[in-house]
Amino acid sequence: MIDALPVRLQPGLAAGPSLLDDGSGESLGLIAPGANRRGDGQHGDPGLIRPAGVPVEKVDLAARAEDGGGAIRGSRAVGDGRFPGHGQEDDPGVLRLVGEAENALGGRGRVRVEGVVHRGKASTRLAGRSGVGEWPHVSTPERTRAAEAPSSVGNIATGFDILGHTFEGPVDRVCVRRVEEGLVRLGSVSGVFVDLPRETGRNTALRALQALRAARGLSFGFEIDIVKGIPLGSGMGGSAASAVAALVAANALLDSPLSVAELYPFAVEGEAAASGGHHGDNVGPMLTGGLTLATRDRLVRLPVPAGLTCVLVHPHLVLETRKAREALAPLYPISDFVAQSEGLAQLLVGLFTGNPDSLRAGLRDVLVEPRRAHLVPGFAEVKKAALDEGAIGASISGGGPSVFAWFPDRGAATRSAPSMQRAFGRAGFDSDVFVSPVDGPKARLVP
Repeated sequence: MIDALPVRLQPGLAAGPSLLDDGSGESLGLIAPGANRRGDGQHGDPGLIRPAGVPVEKVDLAARAEDGGGAIRGSRAVGDGRFPGHGQEDDPGVLRLVGEAENALGGRGRVRVEGVVHRGKASTRLAGRSGVGEWPHVSTPERTRAAEAPSSVGNIATGFDILGHTFEGPVDRVCVRRVEEGLVRLGSVSGVFVDLPRETGRNTALRALQALRAARGLSFGFEIDIVKGIPLGSGMGGSAASAVAALVAANALLDSPLSVAELYPFAVEGEAAASGGHHGDNVGPMLTGGLTLATRDRLVRLPVPAGLTCVLVHPHLVLETRKAREALAPLYPISDFVAQSEGLAQLLVGLFTGNPDSLRAGLRDVLVEPRRAHLVPGFAEVKKAALDEGAIGASISGGGPSVFAWFPDRGAATRSAPSMQRAFGRAGFDSDVFVSPVDGPKARLVP
């Protein structure tokens, strides 16, 4: 893909055509004269750009030079289907040229090609002579892209708001269309939950895209369709996934795509629409994949010991993130913070060294879990079932109500999963269970 094609606008004779030239001596196409059109590149002089094999009556691309400057302003050429455009239903083939080209007076410029021009031939005529030149194979930034983002485990017991990892399970899929209007808007919503807010400030995906637009000064906007695969209020990163998938898809539509680190602040801002706070323990690992330390302004992907496997059990009940965070409002004694810091340090040592004793000592939560456990019916029994089956540790995933446990290998995780699920059943809840490597997938573009 190229952003722009350098050309020159060469004048023809008095009543002749003008020629697009890339400076190499090979013609790139013809500005052919039409009725009352001289095609000589002078002020106010329109013409037609016509690829070979496309009848003139099927072409409607006005080209004009303004004030002798050789500017070619955008219009559209409706092709015969062999020159696909931006994919609108009523648009079988569109070529747009926007920018400036050099005329006989000099002053080289650039022509931006929007749409798709497949390699082919363009007939040319100049001063009564005929010739054939080539259209280069070029394409513009696409107008529609889709991406999906995975589920995640937030906090990982001891890393409240700063640690998280993804896992193989449900995904959110977002299709993003680049639109000319300077706004963001929600199109369709489908999947396991369809009643999403349409206000930008309350929708995580829209809020993330609006933050992107504002920070980058984009003149265009985005329209999105969301397919929810991750339940909201599940402790599986459902709010974060929509924001991340929207950003990854929109990023592919930018003239200059951003890095993961550059996208991260917009994802954090997006999830704040649901959580009420700015934290990256879900959006961070979704962007990087695997297990991530997500501070306010930095992402660090952490090593994961080989074989380390997660079991996540999601009971069929909803626990809103905001409500779960309200349980943390009372003050904590400093001794609890010291104990939590010890656990975080042990967990990091275990991740870097693979020492199971360090992982076991670190995978505990003395701050958040005691205050949220009552919000998850059956939590104590589910956690006990995991530990009895050999789990390294277990806790509440994100804001709950899902519960996760780590196991040294997939075999142990698979054997334990039914016991955890039965514990939720005894509490009166059906549940879904997922077994996945802790080093899970990241958000990605999809067809």
